[in-house]
This record gives sequence, structure tokens and C-alpha cells, in this order.
Amino acid sequence: MTNQIHELALRQLKDYRSINPGTCFSEPDFSLDISNAYAVQDEVVRLRVQEAERVVGYKVGCTGPGTTKLFGMKDLYVVLYLTRKCLKTV
Repeated sequence: MTNQIHELALRQLKDYRSINPGTCFSEPDFSLDISNAYAVQDEVVRLRVQEAERVVGYKVGCTGPGTTKLFGMKDLYVVLYLTRKCLKTV
């Protein structure tokens, strides 16, 4: 599964950079459990950092017991990056 995680992370990153995120979700047979979804997210982080982007923070949500039960998952988080594009506009 590790290679599949890496390949999906590459695809997600390519989709994001093409301003067409998440194309895998339109495939009828696509399925990803929570554990592997977090693994893909972690791999995307690793790839972006490898390409000289910098993690500058996290946005955490869905932390309440009612929300986590509703969605059937643990805390949700988004990784925030500082990119060269951001540096040019600052």
C-alpha cells in the first residue's frame, strides 16, 4: 500500500497545482479509508517540504465529541504552507 499512497499523493499534488484538485474522487471505484487518507496527506506534506515549501502551521477542526462521532473520525487538520508564491506577494 505504501507505493499506492505515494502515487496517490503525487496525483493529489499534481491535481492541486493544476487547479483541479481531487480528481481521484470522481472515479467510481475509488475508495480510501481514514487511515490511508491521513497517510496520503502526510505524504503530500513530505513531498511539498521536499520541494522547498515550509509548513508554518495547522488548522484544526471537528474536535468536539459530537462532530467526531458524526463524521466517524478523529480530529481533522489542514497543513498550512509558506511557498515561494506567498513570499512574492508579501
